[in-house]
Amino acid sequence: MLHSPMPVRKWTVIAISIIIAVLSVVYTFNYIIDPFGSRSWVVEQRYKPIVKERSEKYNYIFYQGNIKNFDSLIMGSSRAMKIVPSNHPQMKHCYNFAFSMASNREKLFILNEWLKYKTPKTLYLGIDFLNFHHEVEHPNQPVESRFIQGNEGNYLSHYALKMGIKSLKNSIKNRPETFFEFDGSINYYADDQRITNGTFDFSLNRYRTIAESIYEERFVKLPYRYTTKSLDYLREIKNLCDAHRIKLVVFIPPEQLEATKMIVADPHVYQNYRRYKRDVVNMFGTVYDFSGGWEENRNTENFYDVWHYRSILADKMVKRFYGVETFGIILTKDNIDDYLIHFHEKIN
Repeated sequence: MLHSPMPVRKWTVIAISIIIAVLSVVYTFNYIIDPFGSRSWVVEQRYKPIVKERSEKYNYIFYQGNIKNFDSLIMGSSRAMKIVPSNHPQMKHCYNFAFSMASNREKLFILNEWLKYKTPKTLYLGIDFLNFHHEVEHPNQPVESRFIQGNEGNYLSHYALKMGIKSLKNSIKNRPETFFEFDGSINYYADDQRITNGTFDFSLNRYRTIAESIYEERFVKLPYRYTTKSLDYLREIKNLCDAHRIKLVVFIPPEQLEATKMIVADPHVYQNYRRYKRDVVNMFGTVYDFSGGWEENRNTENFYDVWHYRSILADKMVKRFYGVETFGIILTKDNIDDYLIHFHEKIN
């Protein structure tokens, strides 16, 4: 006896039920693991890979409401991400909102977003030489999309599932990744473990090789052309700080000496390097400059590579902000010219 085929309606109900069940499992798994968020019910933060720094930090502060825990912020590139606010009583409630290749335009955007919720007491503003490279600012690209088009909160996405599985595997294998701490500072866990174990390569030859590679990538393949548009964004930041009475601490981050030597050796690049420092000082009046031939910048053990310094150096920077003589110089309109005249002499 032949069985009649299952009615289409019943097939449809079954198919929809299966789809709902699968989506429910995916959503629940992603929500519990929270690969792009701060919940640590199953997987600790250190096992979650950083994917999109901008949107992850933006989501953490604004969408998750963590801005309520902070009254100040740090803005800058990845060269500011190792400043650890929780290491210092004066910065106890400060959030490190730095991210890789941050442009001055992006910094202005973040400050405006912060001001929609509250007025920060202090803004620590890191300004890099690359902020004035015409290839960095991308003035024709919408800045908002870099921060609001991440995967945070989308627990049904395939990408979130992929990162959730990776995070769970990292946790099971006890294999932490580079991750952000609760205060926004970055934790280079694997590198720090190698340093602790004595297997990290601090050789001068390694840093010279890295410096040459970065110089080739940033200044040869992409010839440096100074853009004054970056100054316009900085001027807007300064005006906002003045209008809202925000204490502004402006700093030029340190770089390992081999990187500085590459810059000074190129007349065109070095001319723009000096111009950038003069323009920044003329705009803000007082700038903490940690670059140059200081002993701290000569010591390779203070750096992971020629651009990114360790927290031991960042801690000295913060102490300098608060009056302790560590290293660096406070540049003003009165001493900037003399400083630039003799800068190259001090790095040899």
